[in-house]
This record gives sequence, C-alpha cells and structure tokens, in this order.
Amino acid sequence: MIGERLADLRFTQRLTQKQLADKLGCSSFSISSWESNRTTPNDEMKIRICRLFGVSADYLLGIIRDPLPPQSALSHEEILHLPGFLTKEEADAVRSFAAYTIEQAKKREAGRN
Repeated sequence: MIGERLADLRFTQRLTQKQLADKLGCSSFSISSWESNRTTPNDEMKIRICRLFGVSADYLLGIIRDPLPPQSALSHEEILHLPGFLTKEEADAVRSFAAYTIEQAKKREAGRN
C-alpha cells in the first residue's frame, strides 16, 4: 500500500523519482524499490514522506482513504474516519448522510436561537 500511495503522491506533485529522492535525501533506487513494494521505507523516512507531502501516516500506510494532514486543524469531532474497505460509492454515501445529518442539526439549533 505504501508504494501505491507514494507513487500517487509523487505523480500528483509531478516529481520524478530522482527529484523525490533528492528532497528526501535518499537514492532514486530506494524510491523505485518502495513504489514497487520490493522494500519499505524505515519509520524515519515515512515521517519525512508524510511531512513532505503534508499527509498523515494513516494515509500513507493505507489505513484511511483521505490524505489528512498530520495535524489537522479540525477537531476529532469534525473528522469522519472511514474504513479502507468501503468502495468509493459506499464512502460517498456515508459522507452524504453525515452532511445531511449535520445540516439538519444546524437547522434545529438555529431554530432554538
């Protein structure tokens, strides 16, 4: 999973493997090995990757689907963690229902004021 996520992040930033290696202080061979899942970066390098791309380790490891920043400005109550095994359609349905429920609660609270 790390390999696929790393490759996606690199492509999104339009970086070559060499450019990413230079930014992380490693070899392009390491990047290639990680992206093809032949090897895995050590924990220190995982932290560097997360910081460079502004994503959480949970995202890099494939635990969550959305690339949340490591220290989100949102409170825990404002973040919806969805299991990675949901299809995109299922995750979209959960988000849609959550948004609907939040809007209904806001209307209810506005009516109290």
